[in-house]
Amino acid sequence: MPGVVEAVTGFFPVYPDAYYERRIEIARERLAENPDRLNSYDDIAVSLDRLGDSAGAIEAILPKLAVVDRLGDAAGDHLYRYHANLGTFYAHKWVRAGADGTDMSDMEQAREHIAKAIEINPDAHFGREYVQLAVIEWLLDPKAGQESARWYGTYPTLASKFLTTDELQSIQIELSQETVDGLIGLIVLGNAWESVDIMLGTGILMQLGMHSSLAAICGMRVDELIDDGKTSLHPSAYDAEGAEFLSGNILAEAVVDIAEVRAYYTAARKEADAYRKRLSEFVNTKLAQGKHPDTHADFFIDAPVTTLPEMPDGFLGYGGFDRSVLIAQIVLLITCVLVIGIIFYFIRRRKIARRQAIQL
Repeated sequence: MPGVVEAVTGFFPVYPDAYYERRIEIARERLAENPDRLNSYDDIAVSLDRLGDSAGAIEAILPKLAVVDRLGDAAGDHLYRYHANLGTFYAHKWVRAGADGTDMSDMEQAREHIAKAIEINPDAHFGREYVQLAVIEWLLDPKAGQESARWYGTYPTLASKFLTTDELQSIQIELSQETVDGLIGLIVLGNAWESVDIMLGTGILMQLGMHSSLAAICGMRVDELIDDGKTSLHPSAYDAEGAEFLSGNILAEAVVDIAEVRAYYTAARKEADAYRKRLSEFVNTKLAQGKHPDTHADFFIDAPVTTLPEMPDGFLGYGGFDRSVLIAQIVLLITCVLVIGIIFYFIRRRKIARRQAIQL
């Protein structure tokens, strides 16, 4: 799994439509030969969803359940995968239909299936379902936006769904790795790279954890999305103006060197876009040769590679942390030096006094 920086800057593989179109063809051929090939149902449905046809993905995955029931224990983890994928498709269907807050039936279906997937296998998918369910419940609660606003200025945030009341009252949040991995999973494995809510929620969590440079790049991604016309999906949550206020002010205010981080983000985004373009050209060339990863194990053996620019450390290595952390450390260092100096001063005075007393 990539880290937060890779996920936010887009430094992860994104494949062209032809990749998924060919996968669907291969999977349908395999199912025609053997309808018990459970992976093929997922390949078809996930590919349709990636191509923007969530309704088609739902239709494609539904027949899998009868096969899973018939195979019983021999189906392995496919009952979990069925519910996890089906719930995701319903959520994407709602978003692609315009995220209508008056008709939440698809999101209710999404909640039911994601909850079932978690019940079957709580530890799968890097914790993605746990985060996904929190997002769905937040969207289904029309008052969630106003209620979560109380602890963070005047604007609501998804981030409160991942934290307890005690954590919200803490000066510094100890971030759950499961939550962070779940957010990264939604971005890399789902469609959340285009989500104002997920990026802003991730940024606020990073800020609460004192990782201010990570919070700042999340805010910069939010700014990009807002410039592209994206807004929150929650009916009573922040509008574009509210999200922009958070990303432009709160998420950047504590960074030690915001200019350095902004320059880094610009360079990283440029490199990520260039990498995706090279990868897409490579994949299309291989597909034109009649190859696909599902049929050719060496498909990616000579794929283009690139290196993410190094995140700046800033002054004394504190570039990634809250300015208050740096100030506190400097104050502590100065205090320690003063205390040690005073101790040595009095020790020296006592030695001098002792020598004088001996001489007398």
